Amino acid sequence: MRICGEKYLYGIFSGIPIIAPDQGAYERVCRLIKILDGTRFGNFVRRTRLLIFIARWPRRLEYGAMHYRGDLSRRPVFMSIPDKLILDQDAWDASVIVHEAEHAFQIKRKGEYKDMEEYAENERDAMKMQKKFLSELGAKKELRYINKLLNEKINYWGDEIKDLWNARERKCRTLYSTLKKKRGIV
Repeated sequence: MRICGEKYLYGIFSGIPIIAPDQGAYERVCRLIKILDGTRFGNFVRRTRLLIFIARWPRRLEYGAMHYRGDLSRRPVFMSIPDKLILDQDAWDASVIVHEAEHAFQIKRKGEYKDMEEYAENERDAMKMQKKFLSELGAKKELRYINKLLNEKINYWGDEIKDLWNARERKCRTLYSTLKKKRGIV
């Protein structure tokens, strides 16, 4: 499959569709899904109908994000970049998928956030779900880190993040139009 002129692999592992730039990234995501499946969170992620998209990304500021493209009947897309998700931190990387799945449920329940205050609240709730997953895994180092994040006041909307958000939205629009041609993916 080609997206934005670049070749990607597409497959389904344990009921979760994956788009990855190469075999190594695809296998890495499969390994993370196996970790999820060893907990109660495997079904949690599957219920979102989440598509995991590991994108080649020109900028390296962000770990990942969840997209709906405004239509809640479409499949939500978790986007990340290879050097951010393909780490040697299995527990943390799997927890990021749980975090983004929680955002998918938030949007289905409440719709898009209305202001930055609600966005920050949604982010904290997703971190709390991530913390539950890490607790179930017994990932002590990652739990210390997520607790530190939960205790910080974070500015989610600096100029760099706004620029990144706009670039990510353009890439997501292209992804949806490509996947629309392949029936059943979105």
